[in-house]
Amino acid sequence: MRPPPDLSPPKVPDVHQPAKNLITQERKYKLITPLYGGGVEPSQADPITLIRGTSIRGQLRFWWRACRAGQFSDVKEMKTFEDKLWGTISDNKKEDTQSKVKVAVKVNYSGEAVRPFRVEQKKDKYGKYVPDVKVNENRAPAYAVFPLRPEQEKQEIGMVTTPIIKGVSFTLKISFPEKLQISFPEKLQKEDIYIDVKKEVEAALWAWETFGGVGARTRRGFGAIRPLSITQNNKSLEVPLPEINNVETFIEKGLREHLKSSSWPEDVPHLSNNLENFKVVLIPSPYIFTVWEHLINRLKDFRQERNNPSDKYHPGRSRWPEPDTIRNLTEQHTQYHEPKFDKEDKLNSFPRAAFGLPIIFEFRDRDEKKPSNPKSDPKTTRLTLSNSDRLASPLILRPLMCKRGKAVEAVGLAIILEGTQRLLDQREILLSSNDKNRKKIKENLKHTVKLGQKEAAQILKSDNRTKLLGTETDVLKAFLDFLK
Repeated sequence: MRPPPDLSPPKVPDVHQPAKNLITQERKYKLITPLYGGGVEPSQADPITLIRGTSIRGQLRFWWRACRAGQFSDVKEMKTFEDKLWGTISDNKKEDTQSKVKVAVKVNYSGEAVRPFRVEQKKDKYGKYVPDVKVNENRAPAYAVFPLRPEQEKQEIGMVTTPIIKGVSFTLKISFPEKLQISFPEKLQKEDIYIDVKKEVEAALWAWETFGGVGARTRRGFGAIRPLSITQNNKSLEVPLPEINNVETFIEKGLREHLKSSSWPEDVPHLSNNLENFKVVLIPSPYIFTVWEHLINRLKDFRQERNNPSDKYHPGRSRWPEPDTIRNLTEQHTQYHEPKFDKEDKLNSFPRAAFGLPIIFEFRDRDEKKPSNPKSDPKTTRLTLSNSDRLASPLILRPLMCKRGKAVEAVGLAIILEGTQRLLDQREILLSSNDKNRKKIKENLKHTVKLGQKEAAQILKSDNRTKLLGTETDVLKAFLDFLK
């Protein structure tokens, strides 16, 4: 007799088990500095979706480039690889590529809105009450959060100012296959390759957690993140925090592991194996804000080096050459601001463009009624590249959480990204103003961003003796030396 058939139902798969060859991680984070912007409206957080998965994907894509784009010969090759990994959206939906890396974000705590500025009242010289903008202490360094300062013409006594959000925490769920086949277009004449996706994603995560953040103005320390816990396919992993006295070793090890740098596509900002591009600053304070504020204030001191003021109402004259360069180009200056260098002097330059563009120059002694008056200083002037309105700063400043025994403490971290210098080396600077009587000035090879030894030596501190740049001609590296 035949045995009866097995009529038991098939085994139901466990939906909680990860698919074969799929890696799923949950990474919990807390912001150690406030969230700036990140919403649809510029400089404002999104009231509904505080942190979006698309913005995190954008951050990871950027830091993947900064670590891994050195394995490609040009941008087209990089983009083919990148789009297969991170996805793309085109005008033609049929050409969209779905990302192999799935990203989802859950906000665990929406934080607390704090306002960096308030508007009080004061009496002007006529005894009339006028708005007076004040900085609220311990919200954010004023020099970093200046875009949120109410514009003079919009200031009202007691007005509600734009907030930033502190204390946000969130969970990132990220899933990706172990391996992926990449097929290149025929015109690139490259064979298909199989890649280790985990290596690519972990490089992006390491760089983002160490150097990046969420929201806007992350290069000035906003939205800096601290990883709290990591699980992979439901197993706990160690959280990668450096020891406070070994941060340089932590960075060097990470670069060796994650950086691919045989050649870099043109104009792609990226990390470098050159440890001179990194500076760790130990601040004797347990407070994260104190560390962050120190970094930003040192940047302010360096970029705004000027003569000692004659009184509290009149700041001293800038020690940098850009204001006099603009005076020379516009052929405008007051009798008190005779340019220190004549038109043929090589110091007619814009070295602070290395910190990013645009730069807005406001001249106190301008003539509002006759903007082109040769006996007044120039009108407010905007400095950009001739072929682009904006150049993101290659300098990143942020606090980084580290282990000190069983406790955690912050150090200051400064990083210079490479890959954007070519845009400045083109040496075409565009000056523009809203003065209808003055044409835009497109500069040529006479006026440059780079400095030689003689030119750099002419930029002195307020004591009129000490070289602000020291022995450097590179403004960014001179700042790292200045940062103590």
